Amino acid sequence: MKKQKPLSKICPRPYISYSQLHTVESSPKSYIKTYLYGMKFTNDGIELGRKVDEALNNPDNEHPEIEIAHLQRFFPRYPEMQKELTAKFAGVPLLGRLDGFNQKERIIADNKAMEKYTQEMADKSDQLTFYTMLCVIKFKIPAEKWNLQINWAPTFWENEELKTTGAIHIFKTKRTTRDIIKMGARVVEVAEKINRIVEKEIKF
Repeated sequence: MKKQKPLSKICPRPYISYSQLHTVESSPKSYIKTYLYGMKFTNDGIELGRKVDEALNNPDNEHPEIEIAHLQRFFPRYPEMQKELTAKFAGVPLLGRLDGFNQKERIIADNKAMEKYTQEMADKSDQLTFYTMLCVIKFKIPAEKWNLQINWAPTFWENEELKTTGAIHIFKTKRTTRDIIKMGARVVEVAEKINRIVEKEIKF
């Protein structure tokens, strides 16, 4: 594959993460607001997800909410949590932060706290595909040999407050080399879009 033109030096990030890729593809205007002007967007789902993530990454500090404390005790854990990986694809720097990582067992895990999740959603998760691409490049191990899983903590509304049920569901899935090639093409396209967006938005 032809080497991509480097990200412009005026880009807000010197790399592409999954969140950037998703934002640029879904809403370039949101990318401008979030990454160029630092505007922060949130909702009840995002805030609950952050609370669960923080609790899971601090299992020795029992959370006061019973359901989240239950997740702390029984949610899957891995040799490396919040594993940061970097790599390059076609000259484009990439960065990912995996919720769970087991290099020996070749496990890549992503945690989700949301109202609905299905096996089909896990099979189509672009986030897992992006993380798998990082691991393929970094460790030179084919996509087919990585074991992917989504750890889902279901949520529900009670008295206008979003809460976790305390239940845990695990969806296992796989990716192919073809999936990685397709994701690589998207990364290159997004890098080109980011350069165009930034150079158009920031004028000297």
